[in-house]
Amino acid sequence: MDVITRVAFSSRSSYGAAIGGPGEVPAVKLDAKKAVIIVGMAFLALSVWNNPSGTAENFSTFLGDVGGFLEDFIDKATEFFRGLVQ
Repeated sequence: MDVITRVAFSSRSSYGAAIGGPGEVPAVKLDAKKAVIIVGMAFLALSVWNNPSGTAENFSTFLGDVGGFLEDFIDKATEFFRGLVQ
């Protein structure tokens, strides 16, 4: 009998004994980053479900604002580096 077969058919009591008690299932670990991503996706899904056109408008406005910020940042950064070179 190979190792994979023995692991696949091992009893729950021996697995549970290794982690603290017979039949105990280990807790699912959810870190903060995953929780924020899940909540954000749920919020986006609910907002699209409730008001698709409003969500699309808000999303396009948000992307425009991010693009404007990046444009200003790049302009100011190049101006700063030009000032260093001169």
